[in-house]
This record gives sequence, structure tokens and C-alpha cells, in this order.
Amino acid sequence: MRRSLLLSFAILAFTIGAWAADGASPGSPPPPNPFAIAGLDPSLVPNPSSVVEDFASPFVEQHDLEQVSFFRYYVARYDARAPLPPGKPPIDLQDNDAQGRPLWFDPSEAGFDLLGRLVLNLFMSEQFASLDRLFDDWNNPTQLRADGRSRLTEFDAAFRTYFAGGQAWDSNYQALQRWREKNPTSRAAAIAEAIYWSAYAWNARGSGYANAVTDEGWALYRERLEKAAAALAGSKGYASSSPLWDYETMLLARAVDRPIAERLELFAQATKKEKMFVAFYTATVEGLTPKWGGDWKLVDEFVRSAVAATKSSEGQSLYARLYDRIDECDCGGFDLLRDTLVTWLDLKRGFDDLIRLYPHSGWNLNRYAAYACIAEDRETYLALRARIGKAPILAAWPHNHSLDLCDHMFPALPL
Repeated sequence: MRRSLLLSFAILAFTIGAWAADGASPGSPPPPNPFAIAGLDPSLVPNPSSVVEDFASPFVEQHDLEQVSFFRYYVARYDARAPLPPGKPPIDLQDNDAQGRPLWFDPSEAGFDLLGRLVLNLFMSEQFASLDRLFDDWNNPTQLRADGRSRLTEFDAAFRTYFAGGQAWDSNYQALQRWREKNPTSRAAAIAEAIYWSAYAWNARGSGYANAVTDEGWALYRERLEKAAAALAGSKGYASSSPLWDYETMLLARAVDRPIAERLELFAQATKKEKMFVAFYTATVEGLTPKWGGDWKLVDEFVRSAVAATKSSEGQSLYARLYDRIDECDCGGFDLLRDTLVTWLDLKRGFDDLIRLYPHSGWNLNRYAAYACIAEDRETYLALRARIGKAPILAAWPHNHSLDLCDHMFPALPL
């Protein structure tokens, strides 16, 4: 349900377009755009009509002017073509609220992929030193998105989706080699190369069922996955200090169909180094589903053990995260609340803790409300729907339980 990253990243639009001045004479130039970033193509600036400032919403990213303002200054930390103007920034540039809870980069209708756009903009303009600095910054465990996930996961998602577009395999590989030549011990470059070979392998295999893959497709798939493994193995001495290195290793083990016991051992080793890197848990639980040789009992045992191991800091939030991830992933057709061992009571407790820990995430709240609708829990649905208000994130709702359908199923009581 999570929308794909945009694939056209030739240069990216980070700003809101200029407002037309009231009463301006025909043909007069538009007023200066107070959010423009020098060096970026103005033809790609979003339509001003898309700007919405929902003052009633408690979620930061539903205040578009604040979000774009923040992101403009955030981009300028890394992109040499985006110098800051003189004077005081228009908003506070703190990443977290007073309690240390992340504010920015929640998945949303229009802005969830901002971090991915920044990553690819730096790559395609070959600002490799800046990309290394960004990657190093995001390895700090405090660098989270509003929904509580590490910003590093957007590094992976951006490159994986971009490479999977399959438009420029040769030129992208050459750019990766130039990056590695400039910084032979770049953790980011080594991991990006592993992502490249993995995406290239899946390009050869295709996305269909295994029995439809040709012999040539399987051969290319295995050959390219071996190159991904070589990129990870060759960089272990300097790149394994990043949790993303372990994450890519875990994904690779699943892709080459390593035994479940071996994959669980990789998970155990990774979490010893970085216990709360959420992607370790989501990658592992996906590999325990029937699609990857597991079963729902194994999934439930893993979820409950993960909750027990992290309860002191995360409450039951991992219960919601992991079952929600299973529902989002392409793990075979099933009904989460009917076909798995999930319980609605535990899912509610998990989402309650998730929202308590990350209260600025409208995405998490919308997902919770969608499950309340599916579970036909009218009281919980209406309470969550009131908090969502007039700024829902429609991309967070499943196609067979849209917000429109759920509002008709559980109309709000008259005042």
C-alpha cells in the first residue's frame, strides 16, 4: 500500500511554487518564491494549488509550508547547489520535539519520499562526499522519521526503487565505480553497489512465480546475487559498522534461499550490534511467512519474542509494526485478521504504544484506524477517525477497506 518512490529523479523539486499576486497585471512576473532553492529546475516546482496548510492537524507534515521550509534548510546541509539565504530560518530546525520524539518525514500522500529524493539527487549530481556525510549522519540511531523508523531505510528504498527502474544499468554502475574510486572505504558506496546487483538480479529473474522463470533468468539471477554478496563481503571491514550492511546481508540470505535457521542467526548477530533497528525485525519476519518457507506459527513466535526483547523501551509497538509489515508485503494472498495468528487485542495494544512513542506520525494513526475498521471495532474506529480529522493519508488505507468505505460502515454519531 505504500506508494512507490518517484522514478524520475533527473533533478528534484523541493519547494512550493510562487503564489500569483492578487491584482497583478497580465504578463507581470510572478513574485519571488520565498522557498526556491538555487540551482534547481523551476519547471519541476510543484503546482501551488497543492499547498495545504491544515492548522487543525496535529501532524507536522500536514502543515505543508512548515514541511517545505524545513526540508529546504535540511537539503542545504548536504546539497552544494542549495545555499541558504541570509537571515534567520523561518522555522525551528529541530528534528525532534521537546521529549525527543521525531517530527519530520512521516510517510504521507505527497512527501513520504523526500529523503529518498535527496539521496538520489546527490547521487545523480555525483556529490559523493555529501552523500557519504549524509549516510554517516543517518547511522546515528537518533536519526528517525516521524513514524519511528530509521532514515537509513530511505537510503535503501531510494536506490532499490531507482535501480529497479532498469533504465540505465551501465551508466549507474559506472557512477557507482566513480564513487568508490573517490572514496574506496565509503560504506554508502559499497552498500549502494550491493543494492544495485540485487536489483539487477531481480530484473533478470522477473517478479512472476518461480516456475515461470527461464533457465537463463535463474542463471543471471544467481550470478548477480553473487556480485551483491561480493560487494558486501569485500566491504565488511569498514561497512559492517552500519546496520544497513547487516540489513542488506539479511535480504541477500533470503534471496538466495538460505535456511530459516541461518537467517535467524543473522538476525541475532545484527540485533546484538543495533537492537532497535526496526528493519532487522521487518526483514526477518517477512522471511518467516509461508511464501519464504515458514508458517504463521513461526511468524507469531518471532513477533512475540521480539516484543518481549524490546518491551522495556518500545512497549508492544513491535507487535503492530511486524504484523502491519506482513500485511503490506507481497507475502501471498491472505487476510491478516482471519488467516494469521494475530489477535485484535494485541494489535490494538501495539498501535497504542506505537502512537504513544511516535505521536507525530499521521501514517501510524491512519494504519491503526484502518485495522479498527477491518476488525469492526466501531468505538476504536470512531475515536481514531476523530483524531485524523480532515487530513487523512489515503495511501495508508487498504484498497478493500478504503477510508470512504469505513466512514460509510461506521458513520460518526451526530452531536
